[in-house]
Amino acid sequence: LKLIVEDPDIVQKINSHLSPQIRVWGIERTIGSFSCYQVCDSRWYEYLIPSHAFLPPHPSSWMARNLEEAADEAGDREGYESRQAEVKDFWKTVEERDIKPIVDALDDDIRDLVLQAIHEPSDFNPDGEQQDKQEEQVKKTADVNTSAPADAETKPEAAAETAGTTDTPMPDEPATLESTNIPTEQKKRIEAAVKQLKIAYNAA
Repeated sequence: LKLIVEDPDIVQKINSHLSPQIRVWGIERTIGSFSCYQVCDSRWYEYLIPSHAFLPPHPSSWMARNLEEAADEAGDREGYESRQAEVKDFWKTVEERDIKPIVDALDDDIRDLVLQAIHEPSDFNPDGEQQDKQEEQVKKTADVNTSAPADAETKPEAAAETAGTTDTPMPDEPATLESTNIPTEQKKRIEAAVKQLKIAYNAA
């Protein structure tokens, strides 16, 4: 700050309005071109990070399993567990205190589905295996679509016979996809329960 003051207690008055971590040690007279940033003797920086950033990942998560595997491969399992000793029971406590009451209150028909939605790994595969499978499936579909016109021209009778007998489930038939087996009302209850569990995890 560049200012003219005549109050002998100005330092104390400034500090009274600052947080305890920030202190003004004194005031010195300087020339007008003085730059405290360039000419100061030293500067202190303080970086804050929330303590929950140091919590271990949830034991059922992909990251937790891979950290344990990495520790085993490096022959440092004992060291890894010692570094986690202070927080090793954190998730167990959270599960018993905050999560279990919510799970126990869920209806039986959605409890397992909710737990699966929370803890099962996503379709994302760091090794790219899932992407390779998808690309292979797209290629097969393209090949089938390419050969379809030729088959239709050479075998009109076969095409007529197979019409209406596709793999797509009919309204009165059971669907083969898991997502279509779940009624809309049940999906809404699952989504609401998953949201409630995520809020509980974040609050913990």
